[in-house]
Amino acid sequence: YSQVQIRFRWYGNWAYGWQIDNVCIAELPQNDMTVTTVFRGDLVNSIMYSKVPDEQATEFVIGADVKNIGFQDQTNVVINWEIFDGSMTSLGTGTSAQSIPSLSNGQNDTIWTNTGITPSTLGTYTIRVTVDATETDFATANDMMDEANFELTDYEYGADYGTPQSAFYNWASNN
Repeated sequence: YSQVQIRFRWYGNWAYGWQIDNVCIAELPQNDMTVTTVFRGDLVNSIMYSKVPDEQATEFVIGADVKNIGFQDQTNVVINWEIFDGSMTSLGTGTSAQSIPSLSNGQNDTIWTNTGITPSTLGTYTIRVTVDATETDFATANDMMDEANFELTDYEYGADYGTPQSAFYNWASNN
């Protein structure tokens, strides 16, 4: 590595504008996958509600965006899943039926799978997803992600994923 040189070059329209911060040069591990996002979705309607009334409950369809952050291609990438109720009691586990044949360095893709589990008790559910591939992962701490923003409610629909947002416009006064 003694022959490696790194150059930062500023090119812009301003008189001055350097903003370099937290540069790290490190060797990538050979095999390292990560889960970047977990989805609980309804692929037919393409709406992913975080709150669903019990009368509208459907099977958990789980998706996960996975990424290869190692330098070697990862093959036969799948997700293992587990669903928990509000008391963190496991309702079931499984592995995605489909796999991603190969992911190169820096590539990401999404895997979707049916679970056969339909929520039946009011409350919050947690989905745990772990990515797995044929190659042995170097750093397993980032292989798993929990998504705890799904709730079976009496009557409420919501797509806020745990971050309620609201706004009011055109108020006549400041009250």
